[in-house]
Amino acid sequence: QILNVNLSEAKITTLPTQPYAEKYLGGRGIAARIYRERVKPETGAFDPENVLAFMAGPLVATGAQAATQLSAAGKSPMTYPEGYCYGSMGGFVGAELKKAGFDGIIIEGRAEKPVYLWIHDGEAEIRDASSLMGQNSFRTGEMLQQMHGDKTRFIVIGVSGEKLVRT
Repeated sequence: QILNVNLSEAKITTLPTQPYAEKYLGGRGIAARIYRERVKPETGAFDPENVLAFMAGPLVATGAQAATQLSAAGKSPMTYPEGYCYGSMGGFVGAELKKAGFDGIIIEGRAEKPVYLWIHDGEAEIRDASSLMGQNSFRTGEMLQQMHGDKTRFIVIGVSGEKLVRT
C-alpha cells in the first residue's frame, strides 16, 4: 500500500499499490503516474496542489543486490519553467519504509504549522515539528534520533527547504 498524506487536512489514508504496479515499472514509474493523475500543468512547485512522491522499487528490502533506491518525484522549483522532475536516493529509508508495510508516500497540501511524518510498525501520523525548525539537516537528524531512537531513518529538508530556496 501507499501512504497518502494530505497536509492541508492533516489526514493520512492509503492507496493500494497493485493497480499501479500492474501497469507501471518500479517506484519511479508509479510515482510518475500518480503525479500525472494529480498535478495539473499550471500547478506551481510550491502550490498545495503539487505532490511529492517517494516510492520504493519492487525489489527494495528483498535482499536483492543494489535494490535500495527510493525514487522522489514531483514538480520541481529548480527547473525553469517549473516542471516534473525525479531523482533517487539510496540508504536505509526505502527499505525501512517497506519493512513498515508501505511501498511509498504521496504528500500533498500545505500544513498550517511545521510538521513531520512519523512512520512506525505499519502506522503513520503527522506530528508537530516546531522544535526542529531552524536546524541544519544533520542536527535535525540527530534530534529525531534522540526522540525516536538511534535506528530512526529520516529524510529532512533543512533550513533552505524551510525557506523555500529553489535549489
